[in-house]
Amino acid sequence: PPQFNGASYFVEVRFEDGHREKALIAAKYDATAKKALAFYSFNIAIRRRPIAVDLYRFSDNSYPSVSVQSKTELLHIRPIELPSENPLAGLPPLLRVGRGWLGDSSQPNVHEFCITEDECNSERHTIEWRSDIGSENIVYRSTLSSETNGGATLFKVPTRRQWDSKEYTIIVLATRFYNDGKGTSPLLSEGPFTDDGSSDIDATHGIRIWAPWELNESIPVGIYHSLPGVFKISAEAAGGNSRQPLLELDVSLNIGTITAPPTSAPTKRPSSGPTPSPVPVRYHIEWKVGTCVTEGESSEWAPPYLTKEDCCNAHMAYEFNLCMSRSE
Repeated sequence: PPQFNGASYFVEVRFEDGHREKALIAAKYDATAKKALAFYSFNIAIRRRPIAVDLYRFSDNSYPSVSVQSKTELLHIRPIELPSENPLAGLPPLLRVGRGWLGDSSQPNVHEFCITEDECNSERHTIEWRSDIGSENIVYRSTLSSETNGGATLFKVPTRRQWDSKEYTIIVLATRFYNDGKGTSPLLSEGPFTDDGSSDIDATHGIRIWAPWELNESIPVGIYHSLPGVFKISAEAAGGNSRQPLLELDVSLNIGTITAPPTSAPTKRPSSGPTPSPVPVRYHIEWKVGTCVTEGESSEWAPPYLTKEDCCNAHMAYEFNLCMSRSE
């Protein structure tokens, strides 16, 4: 139909019996709009027992120039849990939009590892919300214990592999920010970095949650699912205010390993020849120690730099002095 010309989005509905159905959404992709709110709706017979709705975007084409081979990007997963006795009781609440709500699900799902720096910094790993409290007066909590890893909070999420019952650990990183990346700091930091607008009660607050393949490449091949309800995040007003949490998230992982790890950049020093010449030292970020090092190998996600200053400025500008002061 002509009204679908240029359509760049579609949904895939998954059902309890394993059946899947796709539906095209008559909405065009606007590359100039960094953030925009759009609505779509359709009906599903509840007797068919849907379990999830996945939202996709065609990466390099639009209708009618698309096919089953077209590249796609998964934008959002909306799980649906319907009780067997009363399916209506399991329907998700209506989408709320306005102060305090930007349309993000309260059950974010980490569904893939990121490899390159650009992938890990992608906006698809972010959750944004609003309140009536400035960012500098908001404190985040989690049900999981954590540690600081460079400029992020590191969580070790317990998971199980799809075809066995053994428990494995997936490492996830998280940061907090406001207003398009200002004040970026570890999610659970007690004293967040302040910047212009950090006290603004009309600010947009953000959380970025991602699973870097570099910190998880030692796990066995497979698909992993986090234990139900084990990884929850909440936001509350600083100062021990007794009011209800400002935000509550139930984070889940449904994630598969990467069969081909990122290609390492060649860093092996050449052997000495008859007229040896000095070999320049290269620095790359090592998130496990939170600084730039020369030992080991760089990768696509941790590219080499000529100086430690350049490396720290590229990866840890928010904690530049700390990065420079740490030794290898």
